Amino acid sequence: MSDEPKREPAVDPVRRKLLKAGAVAGGAMAAGLLPYDKPAIKSFFGNRSAWAQLTGTLMISFDGQLGTLPPGDPDPSAGQDRWEFQVLEANTQLDIEAVPDGNIDPEIYLYPPGPIAFGDTNLITGNPFGFTTGGVGATETASVMVGAAGVYTFAIEDERAPGSEVAGTYTVTINADKPLGPPSLAVDEGSESDLRSEPAVEPQPQEAPRPGLPTRG
Repeated sequence: MSDEPKREPAVDPVRRKLLKAGAVAGGAMAAGLLPYDKPAIKSFFGNRSAWAQLTGTLMISFDGQLGTLPPGDPDPSAGQDRWEFQVLEANTQLDIEAVPDGNIDPEIYLYPPGPIAFGDTNLITGNPFGFTTGGVGATETASVMVGAAGVYTFAIEDERAPGSEVAGTYTVTINADKPLGPPSLAVDEGSESDLRSEPAVEPQPQEAPRPGLPTRG
């Protein structure tokens, strides 16, 4: 039995460079330098039984993220999310709770069945503007009685002006006194142009001076 030390097999210089590059890439992955992946949306239908799928449930919940960047990062494309759910009976009381993380200033809307157009009435406020009261990180709650059955749209966005928004997550729970159908995400990071919190200020036409009357200088 020989006492000579074992020799490591020779490594080709080109292969050595490839191995080194692979180790560096692996270290970068371990250090969390990969691009940010927005988490998948989640929704909860209060009762998952086959009977509930037909008859509805009295509570639905869903969560998502405004923006594509990590929560807390300024995100000019945060946009607005829209969720659809079915109200199965007329004259249903909806109690809505929107809980944001500490990054977004939530502004919420509820629209009746049918397509949504610019200037449509937000059922929460009774006018086209969003409902927001608490500021950044504050929970928004609202109660609405809806008269007709059908597919309703809940929308949420950051109240701040586009360009000054921050990416963030939210969870919404809707309780009802009559059955609801399961929620589904209809629009992810959509345009905020038709969901405004402030009315536009239009210039008022100025009356032309009448002939023969003095004008103020």
